[in-house]
Amino acid sequence: MEDETIILILKNDRFEVDKKRLINKSHYFHCLFSPNFYDSQNKEHIINYDITSSTLENFIEWIHDDERVLIEHCYALKCSMVKYRTDYFTDLLNLLQLAVLFMADDLINDITDIIISYWLYPEKVIDVWLLAQELAMNLLTDVCLSVCLDCFMDLPINSLIELSVNNLKQLIENINVRSTTKYSHYVLHEWMNHNAASAINNNVINIPSTKKSKFIQYIIGYKVENVNNKKGYIYCWNNVQLLEIVELNYLKCYGKDLIGSQITGRGFNIYLVGGEYGLGTGQFNQIIWRYCLISKKWYYFTRLPIPRRHMIAGFLSNCLIVVGGVGRHRLKLSSVNMLDIHTGKWTNTADVPELFTEVPHYSIMKKKLFLLRSSLYIYYPELESWKTIVLENIPLPIAHHFMAFGLVIFMIRDDETVLSKISNIQEKICDECLKLYKDHAMIHTMSNVYPSIGLFIPGIGFLSILSRKCHSCSYSYLETDNKKKNNPQEIILDPRLGSFDTIDPKTLYEVSILGNL
Repeated sequence: MEDETIILILKNDRFEVDKKRLINKSHYFHCLFSPNFYDSQNKEHIINYDITSSTLENFIEWIHDDERVLIEHCYALKCSMVKYRTDYFTDLLNLLQLAVLFMADDLINDITDIIISYWLYPEKVIDVWLLAQELAMNLLTDVCLSVCLDCFMDLPINSLIELSVNNLKQLIENINVRSTTKYSHYVLHEWMNHNAASAINNNVINIPSTKKSKFIQYIIGYKVENVNNKKGYIYCWNNVQLLEIVELNYLKCYGKDLIGSQITGRGFNIYLVGGEYGLGTGQFNQIIWRYCLISKKWYYFTRLPIPRRHMIAGFLSNCLIVVGGVGRHRLKLSSVNMLDIHTGKWTNTADVPELFTEVPHYSIMKKKLFLLRSSLYIYYPELESWKTIVLENIPLPIAHHFMAFGLVIFMIRDDETVLSKISNIQEKICDECLKLYKDHAMIHTMSNVYPSIGLFIPGIGFLSILSRKCHSCSYSYLETDNKKKNNPQEIILDPRLGSFDTIDPKTLYEVSILGNL
């Protein structure tokens, strides 16, 4: 069969295809040309499906294409697929349908990756979601649902009112939908008006007054195989133990480790931002990589407008905020960039008040960024400005203590792993917790104008994670353990790279149990 060709006939068009490649890349043609079929020796085959010549031509182009082009560092695409990154959306969906019809698994994967990387923004995601359902592509269906839930208030109302009742229920009743109750009622009202001819009444869809997503906490760590070999991983904390989620493949390049990157999370995704391959080399990672917890794959997301390391990176609503750090030629950066992940647009906002060369103590709470240096700085996104609170006679954290995720601080100092916490101030605290907090020091109590920061509770030792919970205070916390481990593949937690949370992907289809209003 070497170099044997076959003619595919579609209406009046004839296409010459390498038969061996066609068989190897399509289960449909593999079966069609097997010895068990009468047509296996034919030199021509008529395509009796309702497809366009251009779609078949795109399919054949992919069949013959083995060359990959490097789009970004560590990110390559087949030459025949590059054009779909920014254009030809309808052609891409038509090609996906043909790939499913011809059972071309590799093409399905290529198209799925391109769609997830480039096309799941509010104006397009519903179209992809409905097609994925029609084609029984469960993974793409799930990813599209996660995006619809995340950007629900930005989805075109004209698309929402055309949804079936079951699809609308999947969105509005889901505990993870980012929508106000008022807006959900508005969408339901518009949907009812548009579907007035149907027999469906208003009681079919329940809109809960409150929704509460379930979150999982993550931290970055290393497995040390030997002195010269360590591998980075993302771990999640399930209230019992640390679970390995994924290896960080992008933490090494040019033979050098990625230094000063930040890893953060939002929704059903984890993001790797910035860093420099070797300190002072000038070889920066300007790509933002996104790990989808639904598909369990890394995707190219976008590029940083300014290369930087040791910056702050986190999410304020649907915006990724990147603050300060160190840029090219080791210049300290005061600039602050914000990326709207729904539109893909970068904007500049107010410069950070104080420069830094190491990631400072920071936390994102109550939709504001708290940054602790010589003073406490709070960024208000609605005002696009910083507030400064001077800290007088208040003990500051020891050097290298690190605050990243919500209410928990992990810290690293010298060869010791240090664990401490930051917690919202409670009006009442039980005697048991008071005993545990006997060494605590108050950092700052803020007026009613600002949200409270909470308590700083240090603990020192090698870290082994234990889970305890005070039922009186309903407060979960972690403990330190001074027992040294002799494990040849010891896990070293390094929260300076990131300590964050995401929505639990197991709750993607979970609906509220509350009744309709």
